[in-house]
Amino acid sequence: MKVLQYFVICIFFIPAQLISQLGYFQQDVKYSIEAEYTSSTRTIDGNIDFRYKNNASQTLDTLYFHLWINAFSSKQSAFSKQMLRLDNRSFYFSPKSDRGYYEFVSVKDQEKELQIIQVDSQNEIIAVVLDQALVPNSEITLNIDYQAIMPKLFSRLGEGDQNIQLMHWYPRVCVYDRSGWHQMPYLALGEFYGEISQFDIKLTCDSNYEIDATGPAEHISHNLQDNTTQYRLNAEKVVDFAIILSKGNDKYQSKTVKSIDGHEVLLSVRYTDQNQIWDNAITYLEESFRYMESHVGAYPYSQLSVVETEEHSCNGMEYPCIMTVSCTEDYQDLEYYIIHEVAHQWFYNILASNERKEPWLDEGFATFYEKRYTAEKYKEDHYTSKLPNSQADYIQQPAQHYALIQQIKRHRYQAASTAPAHLAAINYGLGAYIRPALGYKYLENYLGQAKFDDIMKDFVAKWSHKHPSTKDFHQHFESACGKDLNWLWKDWVSSSKKMDYAIKKDNKRNLIIENKGDINAPIEISHDNNTYWIEGFEGTKTLDKQSENTSTTIDPELRSIDHRAENNTTLKRKIKPLFGLRGHNPNYRELFLMPTLGYNANDGFLLGVGAFNSGLGVKNLKFVVAPFFGFDTKEIVGEGWISYNQYHKSNNTTGKRFEYKLGVKSFHFNKLNNFEIANRYIKLEPSINYHFNSDQNQQQQRKVGYRYIHLLEQLTTFQDNIPTQDYLTSGIHEFSYDMKDNGPLQRSAFVSLEYMRYTTFADRRESFLKLNLETTKAWYYQENKQISLRLYGAYFITNSRRESSNFNDLFTKGSISLFSQGFNDYRYDDYSLNRTRQTGPFRNQILNGGGGFKTALGNQFRVGQSNDYAISTNITVDLPFKLPRLLRPLEIFADAAYISTKSVTSQPLAGEFFYSTGLSYTVKIDQEVALGFYYPMINSQNISDIYDQNQVSRMSFTLNLKPFNLWKASDNFNL
Repeated sequence: MKVLQYFVICIFFIPAQLISQLGYFQQDVKYSIEAEYTSSTRTIDGNIDFRYKNNASQTLDTLYFHLWINAFSSKQSAFSKQMLRLDNRSFYFSPKSDRGYYEFVSVKDQEKELQIIQVDSQNEIIAVVLDQALVPNSEITLNIDYQAIMPKLFSRLGEGDQNIQLMHWYPRVCVYDRSGWHQMPYLALGEFYGEISQFDIKLTCDSNYEIDATGPAEHISHNLQDNTTQYRLNAEKVVDFAIILSKGNDKYQSKTVKSIDGHEVLLSVRYTDQNQIWDNAITYLEESFRYMESHVGAYPYSQLSVVETEEHSCNGMEYPCIMTVSCTEDYQDLEYYIIHEVAHQWFYNILASNERKEPWLDEGFATFYEKRYTAEKYKEDHYTSKLPNSQADYIQQPAQHYALIQQIKRHRYQAASTAPAHLAAINYGLGAYIRPALGYKYLENYLGQAKFDDIMKDFVAKWSHKHPSTKDFHQHFESACGKDLNWLWKDWVSSSKKMDYAIKKDNKRNLIIENKGDINAPIEISHDNNTYWIEGFEGTKTLDKQSENTSTTIDPELRSIDHRAENNTTLKRKIKPLFGLRGHNPNYRELFLMPTLGYNANDGFLLGVGAFNSGLGVKNLKFVVAPFFGFDTKEIVGEGWISYNQYHKSNNTTGKRFEYKLGVKSFHFNKLNNFEIANRYIKLEPSINYHFNSDQNQQQQRKVGYRYIHLLEQLTTFQDNIPTQDYLTSGIHEFSYDMKDNGPLQRSAFVSLEYMRYTTFADRRESFLKLNLETTKAWYYQENKQISLRLYGAYFITNSRRESSNFNDLFTKGSISLFSQGFNDYRYDDYSLNRTRQTGPFRNQILNGGGGFKTALGNQFRVGQSNDYAISTNITVDLPFKLPRLLRPLEIFADAAYISTKSVTSQPLAGEFFYSTGLSYTVKIDQEVALGFYYPMINSQNISDIYDQNQVSRMSFTLNLKPFNLWKASDNFNL
């Protein structure tokens, strides 16, 4: 039966997609709803007389409806999956009693029950098969009876502690337009598309509630017996009808103002009486309203309301004639959200564009006007004002503009037209809001503000209460200004194309400019103090210079999205020393300087200075030099590296690149106090990695790589009690595959094949070929409680020291170890505070690697090491009960391993089992432990035999600096 149903839907649905070339039309829709909301059960009982007129030239056999409350019925809904991808598990782990769903929906045509077909697996979309086809210019009236359970408030609709948000609370017809039917699931990230409709509503609810809604609420009756009130609510030419029931203890402010067309508009604000910053909200609302009317056009409705909601962070959401805003901390944030949501009344409700498919029309224009309002009123950008002055002034671009440029430079920007299931959260914000807003501002600068405003007013007047598309905006603006605007609508706003104009050649009398990018936008040219625009072009363009000494700059105000502004000027870019971290200014070659401190048990306290060329900005060529002075050894130590990223030439959005890197590192690893001698290592490491990403959500980071490590280790020997020093040399070749998934799967994998040749203390040449495998996986068993599993295995395919009972010492290198500490870090990859010393501070530091045991036994014991093979598993479990905030990182850990080893060389290899379990306290960054404290409590006998009886000596710790790598984070940062 299911197959037949889907076949019927396809037969009806496919022809609708063929009408995209037909002329404009829109359907006439009216809802007459009588509903009752019962707060004790969160139940809506509703009955709708639904009138639908078909103004299309196609006959409709089926009508489609959204049942968006069903998005909150299942963990498998598109909403639930997206929330997990956004690292929000509140809905996934909510009890069933907090969820929402339709209990039933029935549709009748003149008392005849119509067939309802479930279109999607979660029943968010239904098809109502009409008994009689709806021919062009005919209408039908259906009776829809339904009962729905509203969810607790997870996203936009539901019952919260402060108010009840009745959004999408009725079966809502899908839009049918020039492109056919628009069926879409409910999403948290990705908004909506609604038919312009007329509403006539009777709502019964608890009398204790205050009511705000899309239309004015008229009190009809009051039932003393059950303390309920019935309201009458009406609205015309709106895309949805939202109702907010507030639970009392609220302040209410209102003001009646006149629209520019003469009719009166009631402005109102409702907020909790504890939130004093909202006392200014009515002023912000009026100023925002008047600003939008003066620059865009008259507001056609009779009311406009703002209601405070109880979200935990500042945010807002627009509905016809009513907005929700959450803000409890900052006056400017409150005003910012109010102007943004007010702007939406024009670019969401009056111009009813498809927010899901073309968010740049709605969010982009709202952001443009919000930023313009803020700049005109306060002479600064809202988010830039939150930066320290030293940062804001230096980067010379608004903060979000700068963030977009950095994302483009990383080749990780995705167009806002990307399907929501494949769109990274950061790119939704940049693509739907920031990039289009910058494009509209660029167009305004290009045309002039007065002309831009005239064109926009004309467009709004022409397309009010219709469904304009990007194509409609494009045609209108082009016709009005007489210019080719393909560069804006097709390349800048809705794509991921890159812009890159460059000065190719600077002759005595002329200048050659080259377009190296994909966007042929007009550009602003500055010759000294003379600034003018030239039209966009492909290839190259030659400009006459005023004189030989004239300096020229493309886009002098950095208004464009040119991601390589460094090549936009004939001026010589000077080296600029800067102390501390800053963003990138394309006018300079920055050299960042920062004092550095450190410590290890051999060098003592370390004081130095770090010099690097890449701060809070993305650069392909990066270098770091970090020399230190060791106060104990009285010598210079430290490290440095230089790297270059070569991205794909194609317009990829996944950050695929080759990374070439050369690193050098040298510290002391062994100190002989009696002779005042400290041995040091010198490490030279060239490498090449290919970073790729098969996950379009950009939550997976994958790379394959090769590195070569050349080691020189100082060795002290004694003849007649006289020390002499020599070097042991080693060479390591490593091929590796590395994957990390920061999404809901919370997993990683690492595989490496390692070949090492080395010289031993006896001047022998040894070698091995070793395979290493590591995988991790984490599961949430409560909203914020995890179980993490790590599996590790290593095997020597060949090893000239397989039969030795020496491990990671002067005779044997590369041994597998269950207990990863500084002394067995034979590649010197990690930062160890006490690498080889058996006494002194920090000797119980463990590293994140090897078999993963949390016990620190020290280099005086040969336990838990192998020159053959080892397998281990490490499990951590967050404590299942609620803890105070400071104790939430408390976990139970359990480690177990089996290794092939021997204690005496003459013995055969034999298997040995180890285990350890206890409590840990860890702080993780990007799935990796940055700081951890461990107390092993129960251990296998082979560990207990060598543990001190002193309980404090059992404690170990991890201090891992790798997650704090600024340059790695800038390359791999994702949201």
